[in-house]
Amino acid sequence: PDKKPFFAATYIPKEGRYNMMGLIDLIGRVQDLWEHDRGLIILAEKDDYSFSGDDDTYARIRMALFKEREKRIHPLKDTKILTDWNGLMIAALSKAARALGNTEYRDAAEQTARFLLNAVEQNDGSLLHRHKDGGAGITGHLDDYVFLAWGLLELYESTYNSLYLQKAVMFTRYALNHFWDDEEYGFYFTSDLGEKLILREKDIYDGAIPSGNSVAMYVLLKLSRLTGDTDMEIHAENIGR
Repeated sequence: PDKKPFFAATYIPKEGRYNMMGLIDLIGRVQDLWEHDRGLIILAEKDDYSFSGDDDTYARIRMALFKEREKRIHPLKDTKILTDWNGLMIAALSKAARALGNTEYRDAAEQTARFLLNAVEQNDGSLLHRHKDGGAGITGHLDDYVFLAWGLLELYESTYNSLYLQKAVMFTRYALNHFWDDEEYGFYFTSDLGEKLILREKDIYDGAIPSGNSVAMYVLLKLSRLTGDTDMEIHAENIGR
């Protein structure tokens, strides 16, 4: 049978089916599955119209559509890997692994952590903000250090691999050394080793993601309990002042 009404009924919402001229024109150009008469698409509106398509029918229709779409200029894709966001993902996967007993989540968290430690950690203990196309760049900001430290702490509690605890301590101490405000307390967003700015921002409010200072406070308190480092607890208390 003619595949155009079947295609319309399967892939095009009823509302606006006649207004999507670009897609309707595209259907007309797929010549290896149906004829040029685009008027048959109207059949798909009838309540009594039905077509039982098997897997092969779906596969051929999708392949025909794919070949047409391949003629278009492909949209740009954001393929960069961000240290801070992946730190949040490591934390989420690790907590989910413990709560659900899911080893796949734990393994995914470990794979992500190992990748970041190999790709964005520098010899001096600093972090770069992003990895893309085989290379890392952009000086890390506060969120990179404390979000990754949080993720490593959660991963430590899911695996009891001491390496993750050691790295969490190291990145937290680096943040204390290079982002801490000794006068008014709290962490700046940028490092004292980075570009000299007129004003160093200090973010304290949570938005779509938690702020660097709120995560830092949590990490400092947790590390103080795990390591017995009271100095970290004092810094955490000072963030709340």
